[in-house]
Amino acid sequence: MKFIFWLISIPLSLCVLLWAIINADYVSFQYLPVLDPVTIPVFSLFLAALGGGFIWGALSVWLLSGKERRERRELKKQLRRLEKEMTDKPAVTTQQAVIAAPDLPF
Repeated sequence: MKFIFWLISIPLSLCVLLWAIINADYVSFQYLPVLDPVTIPVFSLFLAALGGGFIWGALSVWLLSGKERRERRELKKQLRRLEKEMTDKPAVTTQQAVIAAPDLPF
C-alpha cells in the first residue's frame, strides 16, 4: 500500500512543482470589492485554493463521522466493562462444572 502511495504522490508532486515553476506569472487578485487588488503569482493562488479545498474536505469528513466515532467510543467502554467482569469473576473449575451440570439421561 505504501508503494502505491509513493507511486502516485511522487509524480503528482512533481507535476504540481513543474506547474508552479511554469506559471510564475503575476495576476491581480481581489477577494472583496472593498479591498484593493493584490498582485500574486498564479501558482500561489492555485495552491491556496487546493489547500482550502483540502481543509474543507477534511473538516466535512471529520464532522460527518462524529456518529461513528461516538459509537466506537461506546463499544470500547462496553468491551472494557465486559473484560473487567470476566477478570473479576473466579474461574469455574471442572468439579464445579460437573456439580452444576444437570443430570442428563444417557
